Amino acid sequence: MCAGTLRGNSTMIPVLAPLFPGDWAAHGDGVALAGENACGQPTVAQLLEDAEALPLILARQARHFGAAALAPVASVWTLTYFWRLLPPVAAAASVLQRVLPTAARQVKPQFDGDGAVLRLLIPHDGQAQPGRDTHARYAPLLHEHLEPLATRLAQCARLSPKITWGNVARYLDLTLSQLMQAMPGNSQLAQDRALLLDAPLWRGEPNPMYRAPREVLRDTPQGPRARALLRRCCLYYMLPGHGYCDLCPLSAPNRPTRETRGA
Repeated sequence: MCAGTLRGNSTMIPVLAPLFPGDWAAHGDGVALAGENACGQPTVAQLLEDAEALPLILARQARHFGAAALAPVASVWTLTYFWRLLPPVAAAASVLQRVLPTAARQVKPQFDGDGAVLRLLIPHDGQAQPGRDTHARYAPLLHEHLEPLATRLAQCARLSPKITWGNVARYLDLTLSQLMQAMPGNSQLAQDRALLLDAPLWRGEPNPMYRAPREVLRDTPQGPRARALLRRCCLYYMLPGHGYCDLCPLSAPNRPTRETRGA
């Protein structure tokens, strides 16, 4: 799938370049303009509609990890997928008020030999939509890409959509929080983050990324500091030779005690 053409090349979408300077550039080039690099590749929608396509990709990941169970393989596969997809799309939507064409029918993914996503190609650099609300700017990503992906992963890998959406929330939170630190005067970032991640409902419907936050204390040179736990376990510990993430809610040190459970 033309994966070899990607390595070592700078493919940042030009309008995003000011948001990902220097060392940040690697976090902004996961989405690129298709141009001649598309090489006739299928779109995400076509991969999801093909009964064999996504299972074959996940089988390559399973061989790479030496794992038999597909659910943890699929979950970890989405971590790479979302880390390539979400930073540039969220930065465009929240900072530039620009909606990139990210519906599943518009995006063409490129994979490495083990089935991991290298880059996602889009047909153009989107449309500025100043003044549009959070839901409108994020709708193509959430409802026309991530929702059908979560549904298909549940069908072919028995991966709970709660875990898929937890992985989305993990990297969307990280992206928006990092941008908020870099741009403390940008109120839109905080508003988008709150509506996307902290609101139990989206326009009257349950928000699949919402989960009541939990924190744990971690020792630092400056003394104990509170750290937010991940919303959902990503099942990484189920892969051979791997353990729990430091901030996994299922890791024994992070599980609520009898005194705090339900608080």
